[in-house]
Amino acid sequence: TGPRATDGVGSYRDRLARVPDVTAVRVAGTDRDRAAVLLVASAVGPDTRQAADLVRAVREAPAPGSVRVGGRAAEVTDSSAAVRDALPWCMLLSALALTVLLGVFTRTVVAPLKAMVVAVLSLGATLGALVVLFQDGRGSPLGGFTVTGTLDTSALLFTLVITLALSVDYEVFLLGRIREEYDRGGDNRTAIVDGIARTGRLMTSAAAAVAISTAAMGASHVTLIKVLGIGVAVGALVDAALVRGVLVPAVMAALGPANWWNPAASRTRPAASATD
Repeated sequence: TGPRATDGVGSYRDRLARVPDVTAVRVAGTDRDRAAVLLVASAVGPDTRQAADLVRAVREAPAPGSVRVGGRAAEVTDSSAAVRDALPWCMLLSALALTVLLGVFTRTVVAPLKAMVVAVLSLGATLGALVVLFQDGRGSPLGGFTVTGTLDTSALLFTLVITLALSVDYEVFLLGRIREEYDRGGDNRTAIVDGIARTGRLMTSAAAAVAISTAAMGASHVTLIKVLGIGVAVGALVDAALVRGVLVPAVMAALGPANWWNPAASRTRPAASATD
C-alpha cells in the first residue's frame, strides 16, 4: 500500500516469484494506484518451518510500498511468535507466584526455591518427550499427526502450564506431610522418610489417574489435543515417580535443617527485662 504503490508491482511480483518455495505469484487486483493485492502460492504446509521462512522472506523482499502479509501461514507464524515471546514471562510469573504461596504454606524460604528448581526438571523432561515424539517424528507410529519439524506453540504453552501446576500440587502433598513430621520430631531424615511413606501411594495414584485420563487424548486426530494429552501424561508420571519419589527426598536429605530456614524466625528477639 502507499501512494503510487502499483507503479512497481510488476517488478515486485517478479522478486516474490524468485523467493524459495514460491510456486506462483499473480496480481489479484489494484485500487486506484494506491494498493495492490498479490496472491503468493506455495507447496509447503502452513504449519511447517519452511512456511515460517517463506513468510519472513516475503516480508523482507523489497517492495514499492508498505506490505502486509496475510494467509494461514502468516497467521500461524505470527501467533507462534506471540506465544513464544510471552511463554518465558508466563512461566516466570507463575513460578514467582507459586514460590510465594509455597513459602507461606511451609513457613520457609529454601523449600519453595527447591520446589521450583526440581519443577524445571519435570518441565524439561516433558518438553524433551514432546520434541522426540512430535518434532523429530519418533512418535509417528501413534498416527493422527503430520511431522512438520516444529511444535504447536499453543499446545506447548498449555502442556507446560498444566505440568507445572501438577508438579506444585504433588509438592504440596509431600512438603505438607514432611513439615508436619519435622515439627513433631525435629529430625530431618526421619521426617522425609515418614513423609514419603505416607504420601507416596497418594501421589502415585493421583499421577496414574491423570496419566491414564490424559493419555487417552493421544488417540485424538487433532494435533493440539494429542500433544497436550501425551505431554501431560509424561509430565505427571515423571514428576510423581522420579522427581518426587527420588530426587526431592535426596535433595532435602542433603540440605538437612537448611530446608526449614526462615529468616523471620531466626532473628534474635530482645530479652525480656526483669522488673522489681
